Amino acid sequence: MLRKILVLLVAIVGLTVAASPASAAGFKGVIVAKDSSRSAVAVASVNGAIHTFRSAKAPGLRVGQRVSASGSRLGDGTYRAATLRVTGQAKTTRIRGAVVRYQRAQQRLLLAGGSSTFALRIRTSVRALASRGHDTPKPGDQIVATVNVSSGTPQATTITTLGQLGSLEVEGIVTKLGAGSIELLVAKSGYVTIALPAGLTLPVGLAVFDAVSLKVAVSTSGVLTLVSVEAEEHGHDDHEDDEDEDDDDDDHGSDD
Repeated sequence: MLRKILVLLVAIVGLTVAASPASAAGFKGVIVAKDSSRSAVAVASVNGAIHTFRSAKAPGLRVGQRVSASGSRLGDGTYRAATLRVTGQAKTTRIRGAVVRYQRAQQRLLLAGGSSTFALRIRTSVRALASRGHDTPKPGDQIVATVNVSSGTPQATTITTLGQLGSLEVEGIVTKLGAGSIELLVAKSGYVTIALPAGLTLPVGLAVFDAVSLKVAVSTSGVLTLVSVEAEEHGHDDHEDDEDEDDDDDDHGSDD
């Protein structure tokens, strides 16, 4: 009887571990953005995909650092870091993201990816290689960019448009609440206006200066329309592994 109980307990533990793959999620990549107010860094993996890690170490990290990170996934799609170790320094990397806004005067894109919204400067000589027949990046454009991170400010050296997304997730600070729209300050770099559809009710208590994550629909003309609102989570782990392995190897290779 005791043996049967032990076998059953082992089976239950095995099922629990198998049902929680996010708890063991691990990634290697290059920091392409950080947001100290969220205690978060956006990490681009070898194929350009972005994952956002929340960590008490975030304010001390730098764009361009190579990191190895692991953690558990939070409800907003970011990860609470269990380990976050600096392993070196990159000069270039690749980013995949979706355009939230193109700031022509500043030669800058506001990009969404991996539950982060961040700014990406465009080298003045760069021409977006648009496969959709237009040269000006539009909201919803899905892009892949080769990015120089050696200066601490990510700057695109090449951009290719892959297609158009019908929905985005945008993080920011509420700056205006109007009858027909809501305005966000995104990445401390620019304002984005999102239309409110008829019949949608904003969450009770939502106010200017709130940090939010918005799900928005994107029309073919680039108009953003609100779908849902979520308050920002605050999920860094004060007890994460703080061992660094920073060899400060300012390499010349990309993360390709």
